[in-house]
Amino acid sequence: MILYPPMKKILLFSFCMIAIITAHPQESLDSISYYFSRANASQYYSFDSMFFYANRLKSFGTKNDSKLAHGKYHAVVGVALEELGNYDSALFHQNEALLIGQAINDSDLISVSYQHLGVIHKDLGNYDIAIGYLLDAARISESIGKYYTTAMAYLVTSQIQFSLGKYEQAFDYVGRCIEIGKENNDPKVIYSGTIERGNNRVMTGDLDGALNDYREAEKSLNQSGIRDGLAGLINNMGAVSFYKGDFSGAIEYYARAKREAEISVDPIMVGVAYQSIGEAYIYLKEYDESYVNLMLGLDILKKHGNKQLIVSNYQYLHDLEQARGEYKAALRFFVLKDAYEDSILNEQNLANISNLEIKYETEKKEQEIKNLQVAAELSDLELSQKRNQIIGLSILAILSILGVVLYSSRRRYKLRAQMAEENEILQKGRFKAVIDAEERERKRIARELHDGLGQLLSTARINVSGVGDKEDKKIKNSLMLIDQSIEEVRNISHNLMPNALISVGLKSALDGLIRKINDSEQLRASIQIDAELQFDETKIIGVYRVIQEVINNALKHSKSESLELYIMTTGMETEFMIADRGEGFDTSLIDNLTGIGWSNISSRVDLMNGKINIYSKLGEGTTVKIIIPNDRESDQAAAG
Repeated sequence: MILYPPMKKILLFSFCMIAIITAHPQESLDSISYYFSRANASQYYSFDSMFFYANRLKSFGTKNDSKLAHGKYHAVVGVALEELGNYDSALFHQNEALLIGQAINDSDLISVSYQHLGVIHKDLGNYDIAIGYLLDAARISESIGKYYTTAMAYLVTSQIQFSLGKYEQAFDYVGRCIEIGKENNDPKVIYSGTIERGNNRVMTGDLDGALNDYREAEKSLNQSGIRDGLAGLINNMGAVSFYKGDFSGAIEYYARAKREAEISVDPIMVGVAYQSIGEAYIYLKEYDESYVNLMLGLDILKKHGNKQLIVSNYQYLHDLEQARGEYKAALRFFVLKDAYEDSILNEQNLANISNLEIKYETEKKEQEIKNLQVAAELSDLELSQKRNQIIGLSILAILSILGVVLYSSRRRYKLRAQMAEENEILQKGRFKAVIDAEERERKRIARELHDGLGQLLSTARINVSGVGDKEDKKIKNSLMLIDQSIEEVRNISHNLMPNALISVGLKSALDGLIRKINDSEQLRASIQIDAELQFDETKIIGVYRVIQEVINNALKHSKSESLELYIMTTGMETEFMIADRGEGFDTSLIDNLTGIGWSNISSRVDLMNGKINIYSKLGEGTTVKIIIPNDRESDQAAAG
């Protein structure tokens, strides 16, 4: 049973809260502070309201020629876009706010912009840049007495240190955040710090300490009068009870979290609560209750399109059906989980491309900020015309150098990629030649055994049976030995190249392989084929060898009592799934194994332009999924 999804829920909840409370309303009677405070308060319930008040700030700034109003407009819009995950636009607006803050020398606006730039870079994985911005935000805000920004900068720094595995530093920074909240009697700061510390303690195994922190966080949240986030906090408490083995207690917390999420109109959290309840019921072996809750959670999560949580839900449904022995249903949920994971992977690849573009634009904007700072330092000099010429020439020279460097780097990258591709093609060609030669030799040996040695033994049997009395003990033993030899030759010939594989096709050969396994009574094997297996002879032999090798590995190492082979066609591909319920193994050790079995399997699959995925866990069996393109798609890939 996999235990990590509840921990993921804890961490996701923590990050959301940090994004929500990083901007603190500054109390003032003028219109700028009013619109700014209303915009920040709106982030608890409505992004539309947030953008409405941000546009009021912009209009006020235009009407009154107020740079401060324009700066706070950019800061508010940057926060909203940051929460919506639109990081490129969020970086643009926060950098604009920073430029305005530096131009008017407003330390408050500068520190808040630094703090949000740190949060965005943390989310993008640029930890060094993020820590630089966050510590600058803490230093400036502390010097002007803006404790809220200081506390939030320390909190996000703690998250980064924990992600880097620097746990002592992480606890130190979150402790500073909590201390600031207590010194200023601010329940929101105390809440944010204690829930973050609780999450860290869960990750490091201090469950009792985590539960105490969550209870303190709940108390602080109630004092602040804000209900948003309470459902997630209660769900975290349930996760702690779950990890401690108190599944009934966990269900009570999860049920509270569901009720609170319904009150707060948070459908995703309602789905998470149903999912958590369903998982706990699996451990209590109340399978019907588990199924009802998991399906309720799945319906909600599908309606709102949260694919990561849908993957977790299908994993739990797979675990549930496996626990109650419904292996076909478990396999169906496993396939659905796998399909959603593939979908997420494709989206992540697109996101990685977008992040590269964001990183380029960010570095470009930061360079512009540095250039403007240089220009500000030179503003006291009276050589403005000469200075502008120098700056222009410098920028042109930098761009020229960058252009040359980028061109050279791109060219080197293309050459390396071309060499790697050519080397891969060469290696594939060599491996194909070896495989083809091996299969030809197998055919030759099998034919010679059958037609040569097999015929000789048959002739010998006829001759021996015609000599003397068949009931003579020596003749009888001789005939028995000849019969055993004929059977052994037939088995060896079949293993080298099954007659059914060439004469009647892959399906009959696989049926024969499964029948032979069942005849051996080593384990119970089954096969289900929902596909038309129409491959050319080379691919038929390749697929058969791969499946034969995977099944041999299972027979040797899995110690399973059963084995299932499932084949289906989806579009332009045929999928082969071999599953056992044996001991399982650590898939990270495959590359370190000394045998050539998995290497040979992987190379054969790669030669057919296919894909192989291996899912295994100690004590839970192994599933091997092989996807082979049908002949038309495979030929096109090879031609490309």
